[in-house]
Amino acid sequence: MLRCILLFALISISSLISAQSYNWGIKGGLTLGKQRGAYSPSVLFKFHGDLFLESYSEEDRTNLGVQLGYHPRGSAIRSWGFSNGTSGTIVSFTNNFLYNNAVLAPYAKQKFKLNDKFKGYYSLGFRLEYTFGSNLPSGNDFNNNVIYYYYPIKENIRKWNYGPMLAAGIQLQYSELVDGFIEFNFSPDLSSQYYQLPLQNVRSFDPYTGVVQNISLPEQSNKNLSFEITLGFRFLRKIEYID
Repeated sequence: MLRCILLFALISISSLISAQSYNWGIKGGLTLGKQRGAYSPSVLFKFHGDLFLESYSEEDRTNLGVQLGYHPRGSAIRSWGFSNGTSGTIVSFTNNFLYNNAVLAPYAKQKFKLNDKFKGYYSLGFRLEYTFGSNLPSGNDFNNNVIYYYYPIKENIRKWNYGPMLAAGIQLQYSELVDGFIEFNFSPDLSSQYYQLPLQNVRSFDPYTGVVQNISLPEQSNKNLSFEITLGFRFLRKIEYID
């Protein structure tokens, strides 16, 4: 699977670069991250960014493209309450579980005309992701104190992940050579970003109750689920021959 994605992406890049005319651009925006199967139910808020290449045609109805960029994945725990019953002070905390992922994604885009300036579009792609960093602590750090097995640890991170990329957006033509767009992306992973075996009779801290106790924990297989709001610019490198 991973080899097929890499091969398809490399073929797409080489064919786009060798073409006489092509589109290229930059885009970025807000990421809302969740993880299926995780103990952390809240949304992770971070920012992403990409560079991309797309094929060119006079009609500009269909494009083949490939993008490379940074996309944070993960989830969070948020909680709030009163410090005691008399002062009324509100106490809150947030823990982000962040995976820093480099993403390579070939895709196909279909457009339809809205008016003279605007076009709508939808696209389907497939992502290959590599986790090059994380804010997760080491399991050895927890073992030296209290074992926080509710919290993920970096030893259980799966470095390579993949999944589809679904997008829809609106494109605005500024000039013959420059377009702007807003795009909405949905990226569910098919693979597990984090995997932990079942654990029996471990001393664990519950982040919701603050209680430390011996418990058994089931297997964890956490899959990323991301929604993205993206703004970008697309530039046309157009080659014309003059007789």
